Amino acid sequence: MSSRRRSSTAAAGPGGRSKAARALRAFVLASLALALFASLVSLCAGLTARATAANPGYVMDVVRKAGVFPEVREEFLSGLVESSGLRPAERAALRRALDDGIPVEWLEAQFERTLAGLADYLGSDADDLRIEVALVELKVYILMAVRKHMGEEAYLQAALSLREVPDYLDIGPSFDSETLRRIRPAWRAAAVAPLAAGGAGLVLSSLLWLVAGRGERGAGPVGVVWLAAGLAVVGSAAALGVMTASYLPAFVPQEIPELRSLPLRALAVTGLAGIRSALIASGAGTALAGACLASVLRTTASLRTGDAGGRTGRG
Repeated sequence: MSSRRRSSTAAAGPGGRSKAARALRAFVLASLALALFASLVSLCAGLTARATAANPGYVMDVVRKAGVFPEVREEFLSGLVESSGLRPAERAALRRALDDGIPVEWLEAQFERTLAGLADYLGSDADDLRIEVALVELKVYILMAVRKHMGEEAYLQAALSLREVPDYLDIGPSFDSETLRRIRPAWRAAAVAPLAAGGAGLVLSSLLWLVAGRGERGAGPVGVVWLAAGLAVVGSAAALGVMTASYLPAFVPQEIPELRSLPLRALAVTGLAGIRSALIASGAGTALAGACLASVLRTTASLRTGDAGGRTGRG
């Protein structure tokens, strides 16, 4: 009787330990899979932020596509002409001169320079923000246009007036330095986040591959997680599109009363459309990488099965 109890206890011991080991392994696999999923989603989000909101070139493209520069220029020139106090005929000549003297391209170049200066400041440890606007080019354009449309006398008067205008104007002090300093940590985190998430993704993928069994057996779970993360990012991009169409008109006004030439809603729609496209691109790339891993797994398994069947048939 006692020998039967000892044998049953000995049989139950290894079985219980094997169940605990399998449960522990399943927990480790699930934890690694969730961590890898989060790191891949963070990688896609970080790459999207770097390519859109934290990219001066992207902001410039959004503003240009929304038609901001011609509208702002039109409102600015109309205000100058209305406040000039000239007679109607002289106002018309002044407007033609300003149209030639202040090109849209000059405004775009100065805005692009301002964005680049802000990006450099946020990424540095500098105490003072310096952004110089080249007014010397603008003065030359205006004087040439005034001479062409208003005559020599108006040209001489304009030349005397523009002497007091500096050739270069530092607009850096006009920005709120305290607000920019508070933005700095988030800006730097956005710059480092893709590298950190990418490194974590590689490490977690390697660990998951090792724990899952290495070889084709380990590549399967890794591919599934990559595929799931990519599809999740693509799904979030689709949700962003639905939310933009449904809720943006209710929360973002068409324009600002103080600056009617600024199409605020058009800017938001254009900017979010670019962010959505970047999310879809990064998510699709991640999903494609996962699908490739799974495809390699299936192809290798089928080839091995075929080789084994061939050897069995020959035997």
